[in-house]
Amino acid sequence: MPGGSGIREAPVYGVWFSAGWPASFGGIFVGMVFALRADGPAWEVWAGRAVVTVFFWLVAFVSAAEAFLELRRRGEWIPPGATRRPWLAAAAYAAGMLLIASAVVAGFVVCLELVFGSRT
Repeated sequence: MPGGSGIREAPVYGVWFSAGWPASFGGIFVGMVFALRADGPAWEVWAGRAVVTVFFWLVAFVSAAEAFLELRRRGEWIPPGATRRPWLAAAAYAAGMLLIASAVVAGFVVCLELVFGSRT
């Protein structure tokens, strides 16, 4: 692709960045969705949370899978098990990164509410 910089031309740290960034960025939104209160029926709130979480997990999963396949092709270090099953390792990596990022953001929001008081 002329003028483009794909994953094949990126340095190793760029490939790792492309594996971790979508999950970390998505974790911000997922954490906020879970930490903030919402009015309305509980099933609507949980359905919305599930849709947001699955969307960001899919984006992170595809990114991590592409990065793991590229790192394996280059012979660089990848997480254990990713050599034989890069798709399964990418799914677990995306879920773990998303969970950690959302827990950090949700914890931050809860701490802010504790310090500055609740809205209700």
